[in-house]
Amino acid sequence: MKITEVKVWFVQGVKYNWTLLKIFTDEGYTGVGESTNWPGSPIIYEATKHVGERIIGLDPMQNEFIWTKLYRDLNWVGPYGASLCAISGIDMALLDLKAKVLGVPCYELLGGKYRKDILLYANYWFINGGHNVADYTEQARKVKEAGFTGL
Repeated sequence: MKITEVKVWFVQGVKYNWTLLKIFTDEGYTGVGESTNWPGSPIIYEATKHVGERIIGLDPMQNEFIWTKLYRDLNWVGPYGASLCAISGIDMALLDLKAKVLGVPCYELLGGKYRKDILLYANYWFINGGHNVADYTEQARKVKEAGFTGL
Protein backbone atom coordinates (compact mmCIF):
# COMPACT_ATOMS: atom_id res chain seq x y z
CA MET A 1 0.00 0.00 0.00
CA LYS A 2 1.26 3.49 -0.86
CA ILE A 3 0.22 7.03 -0.01
CA THR A 4 -1.06 8.70 -3.18
CA GLU A 5 -2.28 12.09 -1.96
CA VAL A 6 -2.49 14.34 1.07
CA LYS A 7 -5.19 17.01 1.01
CA VAL A 8 -4.92 19.92 3.43
CA TRP A 9 -7.63 22.43 4.33
CA PHE A 10 -7.51 25.73 6.19
CA VAL A 11 -10.81 26.15 8.03
CA GLN A 12 -11.69 29.50 9.58
CA GLY A 13 -13.52 29.18 12.86
CA VAL A 14 -15.39 31.61 15.04
CA LYS A 15 -12.45 32.28 17.32
CA TYR A 16 -9.61 30.11 15.98
CA ASN A 17 -8.64 28.54 12.68
CA TRP A 18 -7.99 24.87 11.97
CA THR A 19 -5.66 22.96 9.66
CA LEU A 20 -7.24 19.65 8.71
CA LEU A 21 -5.82 16.94 6.48
CA LYS A 22 -6.72 13.67 4.81
CA ILE A 23 -4.31 11.00 3.56
CA PHE A 24 -5.33 8.80 0.61
CA THR A 25 -3.85 5.46 -0.50
CA ASP A 26 -3.79 3.40 -3.67
CA GLU A 27 -5.98 0.79 -1.92
CA GLY A 28 -8.75 3.24 -1.06
CA TYR A 29 -7.99 3.73 2.62
CA THR A 30 -8.01 7.21 4.11
CA GLY A 31 -7.02 8.78 7.40
CA VAL A 32 -7.85 12.18 8.84
CA GLY A 33 -5.90 14.43 11.18
CA GLU A 34 -5.50 18.00 12.34
CA SER A 35 -2.30 19.94 12.76
CA THR A 36 -3.65 23.08 14.34
CA ASN A 37 -1.74 25.48 16.51
CA TRP A 38 -4.18 28.37 16.62
CA PRO A 39 -1.92 31.43 16.76
CA GLY A 40 0.19 30.09 13.89
CA SER A 41 -2.58 28.60 11.75
CA PRO A 42 -1.48 29.96 8.32
CA ILE A 43 2.09 28.82 8.95
CA ILE A 44 0.90 25.41 10.15
CA TYR A 45 -1.25 25.08 7.01
CA GLU A 46 1.74 25.70 4.72
CA ALA A 47 3.99 23.40 6.77
CA THR A 48 1.38 20.63 6.60
CA LYS A 49 1.10 20.96 2.82
CA HIS A 50 4.91 20.72 2.55
CA VAL A 51 5.09 17.70 4.87
CA GLY A 52 2.24 16.00 3.01
CA GLU A 53 4.18 16.20 -0.25
CA ARG A 54 7.15 14.46 1.39
CA ILE A 55 5.22 11.28 2.22
CA ILE A 56 3.72 10.53 -1.21
CA GLY A 57 4.72 7.00 -2.23
CA LEU A 58 5.49 5.82 1.31
CA ASP A 59 3.79 2.90 3.08
CA PRO A 60 1.24 4.41 5.51
CA MET A 61 1.48 1.36 7.77
CA GLN A 62 5.03 2.43 8.67
CA ASN A 63 3.87 5.39 10.75
CA GLU A 64 6.84 5.26 13.16
CA PHE A 65 9.30 5.34 10.23
CA ILE A 66 7.42 8.23 8.63
CA TRP A 67 7.36 10.22 11.88
CA THR A 68 11.11 9.78 12.37
CA LYS A 69 11.86 10.59 8.71
CA LEU A 70 9.83 13.81 8.83
CA TYR A 71 11.30 14.87 12.16
CA ARG A 72 14.83 14.39 10.82
CA ASP A 73 14.04 15.97 7.44
CA LEU A 74 12.59 19.08 9.07
CA ASN A 75 15.10 19.36 11.89
CA TRP A 76 17.07 21.98 9.95
CA VAL A 77 14.13 24.42 10.18
CA GLY A 78 13.59 23.61 13.83
CA PRO A 79 12.16 20.51 15.46
CA TYR A 80 9.35 22.43 17.17
CA GLY A 81 6.61 24.86 16.25
CA ALA A 82 5.17 24.60 12.75
CA SER A 83 7.26 21.55 11.87
CA LEU A 84 6.08 19.50 14.83
CA CYS A 85 2.44 20.60 14.41
CA ALA A 86 2.54 19.45 10.78
CA ILE A 87 4.19 16.14 11.68
CA SER A 88 1.63 15.59 14.44
CA GLY A 89 -1.25 16.05 12.02
CA ILE A 90 0.28 13.55 9.61
CA ASP A 91 0.89 11.11 12.47
CA MET A 92 -2.73 11.43 13.61
CA ALA A 93 -4.00 10.74 10.08
CA LEU A 94 -1.64 7.76 9.69
CA LEU A 95 -2.89 6.25 12.95
CA ASP A 96 -6.50 6.75 11.82
CA LEU A 97 -5.71 5.08 8.49
CA LYS A 98 -3.80 2.20 10.11
CA ALA A 99 -6.65 1.52 12.54
CA LYS A 100 -9.08 1.32 9.61
CA VAL A 101 -6.81 -1.12 7.75
CA LEU A 102 -6.46 -3.32 10.84
CA GLY A 103 -10.14 -3.03 11.73
CA VAL A 104 -9.49 -1.83 15.28
CA PRO A 105 -10.24 1.36 17.19
CA CYS A 106 -7.34 3.81 17.09
CA TYR A 107 -6.87 3.57 20.85
CA GLU A 108 -5.73 -0.05 20.38
CA LEU A 109 -2.70 1.29 18.49
CA LEU A 110 -1.92 3.56 21.44
CA GLY A 111 -1.83 0.92 24.15
CA GLY A 112 -5.45 -0.11 24.52
CA LYS A 113 -8.52 1.02 26.36
CA TYR A 114 -7.78 2.91 29.57
CA ARG A 115 -11.19 4.09 30.77
CA LYS A 116 -14.73 2.85 30.36
CA ASP A 117 -16.21 6.36 30.31
CA ILE A 118 -14.82 9.83 29.75
CA LEU A 119 -16.16 13.23 30.71
CA LEU A 120 -17.16 15.34 27.72
CA TYR A 121 -17.06 19.04 28.29
CA ALA A 122 -18.23 22.01 26.27
CA ASN A 123 -15.24 23.99 25.04
CA TYR A 124 -15.57 27.58 23.79
CA TRP A 125 -19.23 27.64 24.81
CA PHE A 126 -18.66 31.23 25.93
CA ILE A 127 -17.78 32.85 22.60
CA ASN A 128 -21.31 33.68 21.42
CA GLY A 129 -22.59 36.69 23.25
CA GLY A 130 -21.66 39.38 25.67
CA HIS A 131 -19.05 39.41 28.33
CA ASN A 132 -21.08 39.85 31.48
CA VAL A 133 -22.32 37.52 34.19
CA ALA A 134 -25.90 37.36 32.88
CA ASP A 135 -24.79 36.34 29.36
CA TYR A 136 -22.34 33.74 30.66
CA THR A 137 -25.01 32.34 32.98
CA GLU A 138 -27.50 32.00 30.13
CA GLN A 139 -24.94 30.33 27.85
CA ALA A 140 -23.90 27.93 30.62
CA ARG A 141 -27.56 27.01 31.19
CA LYS A 142 -27.95 26.16 27.47
CA VAL A 143 -24.80 24.03 27.55
CA LYS A 144 -26.12 22.14 30.59
CA GLU A 145 -29.49 21.60 28.86
CA ALA A 146 -27.59 20.12 25.91
CA GLY A 147 -26.34 17.42 28.28
CA PHE A 148 -22.83 18.58 29.11
CA THR A 149 -21.65 18.23 32.69
CA GLY A 150 -18.38 20.08 32.28
CA LEU A 151 -17.64 23.57 30.98
